[in-house]
Amino acid sequence: LEAIRGHIAEITAAGGTDMSAGFSAAMDLLKPYHDADLTEVENRVVFMTDAMPNLGTTDRTDITDAFADAADRNVHTTFVGIGLDTNADLVESLSKIRGANHYFVHSTEEFRQRLAEEFTYMVTPLVFDLSLDVVSDGYEIEAVYGSPNADRATGEVMHVTTLFPSPTSGGETRGGVTLLKLRETDPDSNLDSDSNPGSDPDSDASLELVANWVERDGTQ
Repeated sequence: LEAIRGHIAEITAAGGTDMSAGFSAAMDLLKPYHDADLTEVENRVVFMTDAMPNLGTTDRTDITDAFADAADRNVHTTFVGIGLDTNADLVESLSKIRGANHYFVHSTEEFRQRLAEEFTYMVTPLVFDLSLDVVSDGYEIEAVYGSPNADRATGEVMHVTTLFPSPTSGGETRGGVTLLKLRETDPDSNLDSDSNPGSDPDSDASLELVANWVERDGTQ
């Protein structure tokens, strides 16, 4: 540990951010484990940066492609945005890559919480390509609230490239609510004839919420 502290103390800031060089070094370290079995191990680079590259590769598309190529080799990335001036747009784009996620830390306490107490949650993807779809006969989606990537035309309510677990606090898990506003397409159809006496009890109206996802071993 004393030797490690000495190496850390020797690091100096040179006034630049070269994300491509840092990531290339990480990929070289993990090279023996590229394409590893995700059911056995999790190869992950924890990338701490202000995400404002001004050295090396600086093009947003080229940077995103490099991380996406790594994900294809089963090397995933967690981005920890450091500082108030973090490039949120770039981090948001990178976190959409399969297996990736991101966090922002603005204090020593937040840094310790993410990298210590919640480390396991941060680096353990549960499933990939999770989608929630509404399948209905007699109703269509008029509006979706709480899910910015919903597609009303296809009935997709939500799509999550990679789903990670969330820590609990006081027995509760942080989360959100998604609300759907439905429009009746067949006036003769109703999902609840008991609460609507005028509806047809023999109606074929239906409403289902269908979940699809891919397991870590590739099983759909």
